Amino acid sequence: MKPFRSSRPALRHFLPLAGVLLAAGAWAAPLQDSPYRRIMKSHPGGSPRFIRVEAVPKAHPESVVSPSEPEPEKVRQKACEGLEKTSFPCAKSKRETLQYVVRLTYHVQNMQPFGLGRRSEDPPQDSDHELVWRFTVMRQGEEKPLFRSVELKDRIQFWTFNVTYWMKRYFSE
Repeated sequence: MKPFRSSRPALRHFLPLAGVLLAAGAWAAPLQDSPYRRIMKSHPGGSPRFIRVEAVPKAHPESVVSPSEPEPEKVRQKACEGLEKTSFPCAKSKRETLQYVVRLTYHVQNMQPFGLGRRSEDPPQDSDHELVWRFTVMRQGEEKPLFRSVELKDRIQFWTFNVTYWMKRYFSE
């Protein structure tokens, strides 16, 4: 019988998988606060509450210029995809009365401080960038926020914007 060996080699292969599962929500802990909880607590009921999503690129001191930064319309569409099967779908016609507005702001930033591990010949779409975003929920016609999310960050290895997952999660729990 062979002696027990350290699980470090196995751990090295498991950690990336664990990160993927966490990002996919497989092991995600319940949210302590969310727009869903705040709205359902004050106005319970099963009928849909229609939302308008506004996506706004926001200048930030740490912003970097990226040719692959998502366009506001694409960000808006992805947010609406995440809201499709929740109690808060995006309004598609004038018949659906808007009840809430979601203002999603975002910018691209370098993940490493200037000068550390960065070569000057790296292309601008290098995987050292991340998308930093947050959203604010307001009742239609009001400016006072009902809910403001924490700052969310997505590594932009393949230039995707994972807003779909997060919108579904925040508006379902």
